[in-house]
Amino acid sequence: MSKEKRNIGFVAQTSISALHMSLRDLKRANIFLGLVLGGFSFFFMLIFKVPLIKIGAVLITGIFYVQLTGFLLIYILKFSIVHYRNQIFKFNMCRYGISWVLAIMLQFVMFPIFLLMENNTFPDHLYHFKLILIFMATGLLTAGLFFLMHDYIVVRNMKRETELENSKLLIKAEEAKTLLLKKQVHPHFFFNSLNTLKALYKKDPVLGEKYLIHLADFMRTSVSNHTSLVATLKEEIALCENYLQMQKVRFGDALIIKITIIDADKLNWYLPFFSLQPLLENAIKHNMFTKLIPLVVEIEQHEDTIKVCNTLNIKKYKENSTQSGLANLCERYFMWSKDEVMIYEEDRKFIVECKLYPNENPNN
Repeated sequence: MSKEKRNIGFVAQTSISALHMSLRDLKRANIFLGLVLGGFSFFFMLIFKVPLIKIGAVLITGIFYVQLTGFLLIYILKFSIVHYRNQIFKFNMCRYGISWVLAIMLQFVMFPIFLLMENNTFPDHLYHFKLILIFMATGLLTAGLFFLMHDYIVVRNMKRETELENSKLLIKAEEAKTLLLKKQVHPHFFFNSLNTLKALYKKDPVLGEKYLIHLADFMRTSVSNHTSLVATLKEEIALCENYLQMQKVRFGDALIIKITIIDADKLNWYLPFFSLQPLLENAIKHNMFTKLIPLVVEIEQHEDTIKVCNTLNIKKYKENSTQSGLANLCERYFMWSKDEVMIYEEDRKFIVECKLYPNENPNN
């Protein structure tokens, strides 16, 4: 998509929250524009010694026309965004077409009122060809000025909202990295890992070396300075595989792992960094499982969705948990994509689904 096409559709892609934030500013700008135009008209008519009755008629009809046109154009903009924000052609037809027609029609309606206020009568021939052209030109010019003013205000507020959300996303991403770092440097984690490693080297040096490789890869990925707020599905899967393989060594056949990637191209699509591993950790932490009743953990990509699913066999005595990992994921994901993380239970399974995106910024 060219830069020109993106600019044309920029206001059409306004979020509903940014639109509501802009409505008050738009209404204030309408009032301000009406007063400015009225002030200039009054000044120039005084200079040219226009009769006061005509000045009054011009000011009243002019300000009323500007205010009415401006407010109607605001609600046409609101209607267009709400109903056609993802359909650029329909958005432009609705907003610009209706607005210009309305601005011209209001000229025809206001002109007889202006004449009545000025002369207390109507002429025999109210409209003629030149006057119609003047009405059309005035309506087009007035609507054009409002388009420029409204677009500037909406785009300015969208920029503010984007900057605010980016700041929040940066904070949440840092929280996620801090959460991950704290988990991995927790003495309990190292205690379990080192004890498992020690036991494996005594029993099977080859298996112990394999475990050590997975542990090293997992630690390197988790504590490295991840400069991006997002990661590819391939990176997230690699982190999960290292983590699950370590847990597989610990729990053996009591833990069953299934990773299914239907479309290999989706491995290069994006989701927020450190999205999947906390879900796996929660599954192991909150469920009871044995060789007879194993914990089945599935990671499945289907179309543009990644799904993490685990069987449910909740522990009777739950470990203390703030659920901050899952809440953090939901909030980061929404700020990044404006989409929701789907969380539900089905057929004795706990399922979390989130959408993948082909680029690092889903809103572009």
